Amino acid sequence: MYLWAELLEADARDAFTDAVEAFAPAGAVRFKATLLSRGSSAEPDTARRAFRGRGARIEPMLRACGLLG
Repeated sequence: MYLWAELLEADARDAFTDAVEAFAPAGAVRFKATLLSRGSSAEPDTARRAFRGRGARIEPMLRACGLLG
């Protein structure tokens, strides 16, 4: 369970670090609109997919753990 949460956190963080400007307001607005403001009104995976535009990937978590270059 905890590894799944770490995977989701690392994948979401990559949405910001992959952006040309890591703290671009557009990314923060999308994060708030698709995840934070939805609360329990949407299935968690549906809301997360709306934010990322795809399924979760393991590579961001492996990079964060130092297991992937």
